[in-house]
Amino acid sequence: MTEGQKNRLLGTLVGIEQIRGQIARAARDGQSPAQSGRALTPLPQTAWQEIEQALERLYNHAHAVAEQFAGEAVRERQAREPLGATLYWVSFLARRLDEEVLADLSPERMAQFGKLSPEARTALDEAIAQMRGDIDAVREQIGALRTGG
Repeated sequence: MTEGQKNRLLGTLVGIEQIRGQIARAARDGQSPAQSGRALTPLPQTAWQEIEQALERLYNHAHAVAEQFAGEAVRERQAREPLGATLYWVSFLARRLDEEVLADLSPERMAQFGKLSPEARTALDEAIAQMRGDIDAVREQIGALRTGG
């Protein structure tokens, strides 16, 4: 097979993994793929198990073909990145929580949608401070893991 064909096999595996995860979150956990939608009603356990088994078979078939024709590339893709890569991503996402998500709760930004009462401003400030404390705890844990502590 050509490199392009091998890449297509790997891309198929990635696509199956991603969509399989979305199906699991929707069917098993009740999380909407829309992320902003209302919670879904999870499927009954037995129905979910049947779907999960079919998805596992689907993945195994795709994996077998990829292994047959692009085995080395499959093994390279399955190799784990070092801990530093995980810490980088957790740190990056924690920063996004702070700078993008929590920042939207600031009284200044919320006031763009209408006047806030003094009580609402105080409650938002306090909630943001508490949540930023939680983010700081995540950052401290990341720092400890980076230094081996």
